[in-house]
Amino acid sequence: MIFRALLVRTVTFVIVACCLTIALTVTGEAQDHVVQYSSGQCSVNIANVSGNVTVEAGCMDQKVVALFLDTINKQQKDYQEKAKEVELWIRRYDELSARLGTTGAFSQLREEVKRRFKEGDLAGAGRAKEQIIAAEEGLVDELAADYYERAEMLVLEMKPLEAQRFYARAFQYRPQSAAYAESYARNLCDTQQREKAQTVYQISANELRSLSKGDPAKYSADLTCTLVNIAGLYFIGGAYEQARIAAEEALEVASRISPKDGKVAQEHTANALTSVGLIAIKQGRVREGKERLTRAEEIFSAINVTNSNRPILFEALAGISKDENNREEEEKELIKALTYEKELTQVNFMDHRSKLAQKLYLLFDFYMSTGDLDKGRSIQSEFTTFISTLSTANEGTRLFLSGTSQALLCEQLIAEGKSESARPLCISAIQNLESIRDSLRVKESTILSRAYCKFAWLNLKGGEYQSALEAFDKAIKVNLDVNGPQMRRAAADRRIAQFFVADFATAATDFLSHSDGMSAYDKAMWNVLIRKRADPNARLEEQVQAKSDNERILADVASGQSPLSLLTTALNQASSSPDTEERCRLTFYIGELFALANERSQGVSALGRCVDTNETAHYAWVVAATKLYWSKRN
Repeated sequence: MIFRALLVRTVTFVIVACCLTIALTVTGEAQDHVVQYSSGQCSVNIANVSGNVTVEAGCMDQKVVALFLDTINKQQKDYQEKAKEVELWIRRYDELSARLGTTGAFSQLREEVKRRFKEGDLAGAGRAKEQIIAAEEGLVDELAADYYERAEMLVLEMKPLEAQRFYARAFQYRPQSAAYAESYARNLCDTQQREKAQTVYQISANELRSLSKGDPAKYSADLTCTLVNIAGLYFIGGAYEQARIAAEEALEVASRISPKDGKVAQEHTANALTSVGLIAIKQGRVREGKERLTRAEEIFSAINVTNSNRPILFEALAGISKDENNREEEEKELIKALTYEKELTQVNFMDHRSKLAQKLYLLFDFYMSTGDLDKGRSIQSEFTTFISTLSTANEGTRLFLSGTSQALLCEQLIAEGKSESARPLCISAIQNLESIRDSLRVKESTILSRAYCKFAWLNLKGGEYQSALEAFDKAIKVNLDVNGPQMRRAAADRRIAQFFVADFATAATDFLSHSDGMSAYDKAMWNVLIRKRADPNARLEEQVQAKSDNERILADVASGQSPLSLLTTALNQASSSPDTEERCRLTFYIGELFALANERSQGVSALGRCVDTNETAHYAWVVAATKLYWSKRN
């Protein structure tokens, strides 16, 4: 309120704040006037004495008023400014006095707060109020924990959507909890709500940034963890520069954790270094990335800590060793990745079972590629022994791990040339994994797909071509069923789409190259397309007999004798074919040739010309996989 010094008449104001109404009467003139408040039973007079404010309050402790006035009157302000501050202060005091002592838990403490407040003992009232706050904070912590634990129970029942609202409430009560934010965001990612997950992490990070300014020792660790998670989410989404910024902030925040040489500080530093290293590799700074990862592992080793980042770290180092053609180091790093993933699986089955299977297959495939069948069988046997030691009551996890072990042994026996022994194991793996198919995660479903591929190969080798086709068809539909959760996840993540398609290209090659119905022309075209994926300059070197103008055009383009533009003519002709099998076969070649020549949009468009409503054509599912591969590729 603005007090006017030359007021010569009586003016009445009404101030409404929340539900409180205070009537003020201002009387006086020149530099000497009185302001009278009337609020309930309380009457307050404010007067101007030589530019200073004085207050007489019937229901306010004069010690409290005097302390406040002493502060106000020392300020270099005129009377009007001082009076305004006094007025606001009295109103807040009056409102608070009305609120104190309202009903609620801890009634004895509440009465003590009100009594001390009326006696003018603000400090004593404050201490009593802090006791209430501490008790209530404990209750909120307990409530948030109960919501979180209920959500975890639902996840164990494979009910992620039902768990979501409980994660949300836990996070709502405690947004500064890195654990609650991570679990809620992970649940959102699993249910294809990545943008919302990013928002959850950002809210948590902002809360923690504010809190860590006042208490860095308490909150820097959680902020580091949250920033690493933000970087990971950006990384998965392909936003590598944003991931780098978040990871480097995490590394900087980790340096504030006290003591700096303590185990907590060191672990968070190693986590941030892992994140920075992975992103550097992805951005092409391989040497920098390797240095960061190596430093992170030195820290993990020194403090003897294994968390979910350590296996990822070794998997990345194995990838670098593979690119450097250092097979010895690649093997060592893959073994370490698998070893640490086993440790984590023993602690948390649900979070690590799919990661364990992935690391297992990486090492197994490494031995298959080197022809070391003895080591391949050894790690399969070790895995079978390992899962027998796990005491999990979760039926889904038990079936998944058993199915994985059987699928692995099936592949091992095939590699050893023991096809008849492999067949029942492939069938058992498929049955176990199919029984929990609806609850399989993305990477887990690829094991079922792979088992179908191997089973199809066994049928192919036995001359059962129709059975082989059906098995290959099921392999792709496990992951690319447009009505299934895996397809929805693949559509949202190009890395997953690429991961899916890798096996299908091999499966399609196996099927078509072994099929009695595959012509010399088809075999030659497949050969050149496979080589072109590794070497864009590869050319069709074989002389093939074309049965039509379209086949001749495709062969000429593949051999480099005709321009790419001729594919448009071939596509128009192929699209008009009433034979679904022939249309899909030709559009597959055309789409691949376009895409391999960096005309991906034209390639994807060409692949879309294969429309097989009955899903019977041999090439239809190959086209589906290839179309997804090129449409999601960087």
